[in-house]
Amino acid sequence: MFSRRSFAKPLLTWGRVAGRTLPWMTKDPYDVWLSEVMLQQTQVATILTKFPAFKARFPTLAALAASSVADVLAEWSGLGYYRRARNLHACARQLQDYVQAHGGYPKDPEVWASFPGIGKSTSHAIVSACFGVVVPILDANARRVLLRFAGEPEATPKQAWAHAYVAMKGISSAEAPSYTQAIMDLGATVCTAKKPKCAGCPVQSSCGYTAAPVDAVPKVMKKQPKPVVHLDWALLYDAQERVAMVQNDELSIWPGLWRLPLLSELALVSEQATLTRSFTHTLSHRTLSIHVWELSAEVTIPTRSPVVWVRKQDIELKNVATPTPVRNILRS
Repeated sequence: MFSRRSFAKPLLTWGRVAGRTLPWMTKDPYDVWLSEVMLQQTQVATILTKFPAFKARFPTLAALAASSVADVLAEWSGLGYYRRARNLHACARQLQDYVQAHGGYPKDPEVWASFPGIGKSTSHAIVSACFGVVVPILDANARRVLLRFAGEPEATPKQAWAHAYVAMKGISSAEAPSYTQAIMDLGATVCTAKKPKCAGCPVQSSCGYTAAPVDAVPKVMKKQPKPVVHLDWALLYDAQERVAMVQNDELSIWPGLWRLPLLSELALVSEQATLTRSFTHTLSHRTLSIHVWELSAEVTIPTRSPVVWVRKQDIELKNVATPTPVRNILRS
């Protein structure tokens, strides 16, 4: 049973002592919003390296809003799920308009949730951390903590949100930021998906999971094998050491990003090239089987080919957005 005494109070006490210190844990809505979007489906360890670089290139909301989507995609490279970057850019422009019109960031979570790429939990996390608004979050970590404590690992989203609101009852505005961070930290470091460290949990004595452990919380369906997509990429340089590239359309695997051309796009077959490497790259819903074929500079590019010659320097400086496999190929 959730109560301040059994859940919120010990959680707050634990958070003050054992909670994490992360670079985006500020009262600046820009920092919190940016980190929340990055953390969607990406591990903290990856964000720790990408967040400072992203902030260096786009130090303010105004700078991000004034940039091009190509610039944002280039800096986002390596984080995956590039639709998040597109939503981030679109959100920045709408958010900048709001800030200019109202003199500051919105404090209402429903306003935040109206912007691209921001859902209910993300909007709650922002206003709780920055403005002390007493609203619960329900990211993967918080959901796991709450449902285990309640002893209901298979609760519906509606039921999970109900638990989240009850658990936060009695939290003051001054406590809201600490509570929000503490429940995320507890799920990330103690109440982990596999092998939770129950002995170090501040709410263990009242936890439903401790009384009747359930290994998979929430219950996960058995994963189906991912389809494999085979790609024959051509690696070709011109006399100026520029590399042949093709920009993906909006329906491609990496919308808007630049990649190496397919042999078929050059009207070539494998017998006209040398296979230099083969590897796989795993995405969320498919596995790419990539073969890299090197071509000589004497190869004639068809007139109607989508190829554009790009300087390697522009790729290295992130002036051109490329997916991770392409960057790795060009660096080797």
